Amino acid sequence: MQTVATLLKKKYALMKFSGAWRNTFGTPAPNGVWTIQGRSGSGKTTFALQLVKYLRHLQKRVIFWSLEQCGDYGFQQAVRRANLSKGGGVVFFGNEADAETEIMSLMERPRGYDVLIIDSLTALHNNRPNGFCQRDFVMWQKRLADKLVVYICHEKNGTDQLESPAGNYIKQQANIKVTVVGFVAYANARAGFLDGGGEPYVIDEALANEYHLNNV
Repeated sequence: MQTVATLLKKKYALMKFSGAWRNTFGTPAPNGVWTIQGRSGSGKTTFALQLVKYLRHLQKRVIFWSLEQCGDYGFQQAVRRANLSKGGGVVFFGNEADAETEIMSLMERPRGYDVLIIDSLTALHNNRPNGFCQRDFVMWQKRLADKLVVYICHEKNGTDQLESPAGNYIKQQANIKVTVVGFVAYANARAGFLDGGGEPYVIDEALANEYHLNNV
């Protein structure tokens, strides 16, 4: 139980976003859940890799679990375009049989990794023997309560609904929800943004201009 005074006195360590990132996301908490959704080819993975680079700028250690593309030439080129530093702090996993066990070990150990990005929620569900349901999500949130977990999600048949069985529940619980359309990211925060936020984030200006020119 907390009084109003006790609640309002509580201090939180927020991520000090700046520039375009702050204009879109404000100063978000370093833990919780984000979702990134959009149609195929809209720029979701490109945005996620740019997010990785920015989180590394803030000294966050990131695991990128690419269940769909890791090992592909196209993914290698996407990583190259994101200009990620070779200095460490980022590791990539694919659909290796023991990936989940190793990832959880890296996240949960003392001074472990700070952020887990999963590409995608649909592939996670399809690759686990018993799928990934609402109960699994809740269990993960208990285990990773002090971490940031980002789920990249496919939209269902061009609608705002998500493809995975647990997708819409996860989206409902997410602290920040990102929708990517034509290489522009639009963000909404469950409890509102702190210190700015709400402006569109342009992922790739040339591709965004081409998309929006052709879809007026």
